[in-house]
Amino acid sequence: MTRRTPAIQRQSIGDLRRSELIDAAILTLAEKGYENTTVRDVAQAAGASPASVLYYFESTEALLAAAFERADKEFRDLVRSELAPLKGTARLERLVELCLPTPGEASPAWAIEMDLWALAARRSDFRTMFGAANDDWLSIIGEAFDQAVAAGELTEPRDLRDAVVRLAALIDGLAVYTRVTDGITAEQARRIALREVESSGT
Repeated sequence: MTRRTPAIQRQSIGDLRRSELIDAAILTLAEKGYENTTVRDVAQAAGASPASVLYYFESTEALLAAAFERADKEFRDLVRSELAPLKGTARLERLVELCLPTPGEASPAWAIEMDLWALAARRSDFRTMFGAANDDWLSIIGEAFDQAVAAGELTEPRDLRDAVVRLAALIDGLAVYTRVTDGITAEQARRIALREVESSGT
């Protein structure tokens, strides 16, 4: 009988190495940005050679696309886990806090989000990736609205989809503004976003 264990083990090691390289790419993207990140940079961050990076990913763009996709999904998974035990408007409040972190709270994944937005505006492949992630993100916000309404803590918006998109767009705009100017702090941005939540049912 042919033994399959070595093949399974090799596959597992390969998956682990790919995951490590994606993690290194996320950290490098957060530090250098998309335009300035190279295979050599990622290899150095991962303690690997450029050749080994290209063994697991066919190109720099394939690696960086995987990094963007992973970072965005991990953030959405984090938000879901943070919101799960909460009830009522507490879910929306926590969602706003996670989306508008103070400088000490911001994760590398959050730091590269604006690069993804910029790429989605220019390139169809990244727009497709962003579109799928954004649909999931809007569903998270919609579920948080539903929970607040069900708890009797928020009046049901006249148009739930409109309320969800407005809040998502406001959060995104505030996230950019707090990142690139000193004109508003994360705490101020959170208050603005929460006022939008409070007014959405009126």
